[in-house]
Amino acid sequence: MARIIGATGTSHTVAEDAFHFTTTISDDVLTHIILEGQDRVKKVVSHATGLSKDTATFITDTTTLSDFDNVARIIGATGTSHTVAEDAFHSP
Repeated sequence: MARIIGATGTSHTVAEDAFHFTTTISDDVLTHIILEGQDRVKKVVSHATGLSKDTATFITDTTTLSDFDNVARIIGATGTSHTVAEDAFHSP
């Protein structure tokens, strides 16, 4: 008998704010596990970049790890995030 024991998925998103001022591009990788027959997202790694019409920019990298108990309930999560940003005057 074959069983799925995990999977990985990716997403790519391009978004613009309501005023068409800032464009954000985000790429995500989700790592899934199967616990007690249920699909759970174990890890999410994200990379986002943004650019505004006034030349302000940002880059953000985020990792989130989720913990589950023996019946697949989420019992905690930890994460890290790092952002580098510069405003229109090129001040960090």
